[in-house]
Amino acid sequence: MYSWQDIVQMMKNWIDESLEDDTENTRVLAQMTERLGYSYSYASKKFHEIEGTPFREYISNRRAEQAAANLAASREKIIDIALRCGYSSQETFTRAFKRHYGITPGTYRKNLEHGGQEAMSKIGRQTAKDMHEAIRCLQRMGELLGKQHPMYRMAIDGLAKEMNTDIDLMLEDERLTECLVMEAIIYSMATGNRFDAEDVKVNFKYERWYNIFVEYAEKYQSA
Repeated sequence: MYSWQDIVQMMKNWIDESLEDDTENTRVLAQMTERLGYSYSYASKKFHEIEGTPFREYISNRRAEQAAANLAASREKIIDIALRCGYSSQETFTRAFKRHYGITPGTYRKNLEHGGQEAMSKIGRQTAKDMHEAIRCLQRMGELLGKQHPMYRMAIDGLAKEMNTDIDLMLEDERLTECLVMEAIIYSMATGNRFDAEDVKVNFKYERWYNIFVEYAEKYQSA
């Protein structure tokens, strides 16, 4: 008998295996829940409870992350990547990608080619949640392409130079990864961007980083 944690992991694995299928989110879940013996609404509710993300949003995020990895790994046309990742058109893909990353697919690819400096400035204009997702995308890119892939190294080395820190080391540990996100937020605040304290609080696991945010927010956002 599988636990719901096991079932959710199975669902996530199944999603990853079928990301490039041209299938609507509800059909994906319907197929999975039928095999698992649960209703769509119940399985979706359990997935949300355990994963912390609504099922449809999770699939949308994973599609965007897969597309981002493809944008980094090849010079394939954006429309071809969009269709292969299950989007009905380049316009649909662009809207979904921008909603997830805050920038268009074309800008994302351009940022990678310029070593990641532009990417950091774009990421800095988003919420704490968006910045966490951007870092997770970077981690996922390393997993998919390999950490010695030229495009991955270009992005990592560019951010390392911009932030004057060892990005590779910080991505290896959850606490250090949160430290990296907080450094990016502080960097962004120092250049004039603003962040909501409640947004930061709910998107950091370790309270230490929130306390550091409050300290720097008083310095940079008090005006």
